[in-house]
Amino acid sequence: MTHTPTSLSKGLLAGLLGGAVGTLVLNLFQTASLKGTQVAEEQIGNGGKYTREQEGLLKGYERAHTIAAVQVAGAAGISLSRKQRRNSPQIVEYAFGTLCGGIYGALAEVIPEVTGGFGTVFGATLFTGASEIVIPALGWINPPSERTPVQHLGGLAGNVVYGATTEAIRRLLR
Repeated sequence: MTHTPTSLSKGLLAGLLGGAVGTLVLNLFQTASLKGTQVAEEQIGNGGKYTREQEGLLKGYERAHTIAAVQVAGAAGISLSRKQRRNSPQIVEYAFGTLCGGIYGALAEVIPEVTGGFGTVFGATLFTGASEIVIPALGWINPPSERTPVQHLGGLAGNVVYGATTEAIRRLLR
């Protein structure tokens, strides 16, 4: 294996692109997971309990992303229109995922250990820090104690997929 010279700017760019692709893959994973749960529940006939739990969690994050957009815009003296608020969850999610990927990519240049588990440690850490601590502490989603195990595991799984995808793209570009 050849050694790639350290470059913060190249690491940042590779991480930004990795984070954007990782966010896309996270969304695809969540959609497939929700559909898979729906199909399984139709087969066993349990009334859609787990599907509703997953949908509830995703709606909670959508609300959190909207709140973030409104607050950031408000801090800049901007009032978002109804249409802008409606579109803001996706913008916030991709901006956050891309930014976190960029930070990860830059850190990977100087602290290679952050890539542990092919990015899965990064994804799990991001899930724990953002979804389990910071966003609930801001009051934007229910606290972890009010979420079901299925919701925790689904969120963790999605972020692990995000982390691995971010790392795959980062490595490909570096």
